[in-house]
Amino acid sequence: MITEKLKNDVRTVLATLEEEGMMSVGELVYYTNLEEQDIMQVLAWLNEEKKVYLSSEKKRDCHVMLIY
Repeated sequence: MITEKLKNDVRTVLATLEEEGMMSVGELVYYTNLEEQDIMQVLAWLNEEKKVYLSSEKKRDCHVMLIY
């Protein structure tokens, strides 16, 4: 079940990726002002939904981009 907070965080991350393009996890933290653990939860959910491409399985080296 997706919580209201997760829904809002997903919208924030999607909007940021839409505007900025491929970003690292650190950049997402910076641009969205979300905590890293919240970003990782969002990315896990988006990855399950096949909405993002994750370039690496290592958290710090990971770059993220939207899949259209």
